Amino acid sequence: MDWNVNWLAWGGIAYLLVIINIIRGCRGKTRGWPALTVASMSCAIFAVIAELRMVGRWISHGDMIAVSDTVPGMIRIITIAAVIGILLNIFAALINSAEAESLTQN
Repeated sequence: MDWNVNWLAWGGIAYLLVIINIIRGCRGKTRGWPALTVASMSCAIFAVIAELRMVGRWISHGDMIAVSDTVPGMIRIITIAAVIGILLNIFAALINSAEAESLTQN
């Protein structure tokens, strides 16, 4: 089976960037938060593309057993990871925009 695990790295980087964004927002450092949000979501997209490439390789090799065994579980995991990532990015945006707004009012 042709395993491609770089989706783990892309997904990990996506979560790391959003966590950095949240931490920076909580500390009042709001400069550059939109770029971190875009980078986080871009890495998440790369993770999904890497998983699709892995499934594509299985299909091109004719390994339909691997596809039928793993894709249903992958769909569930990708959906959960996407919802968590979106919620974290929304939280980061709320923190950073509220902090930036309070700084401009003072």
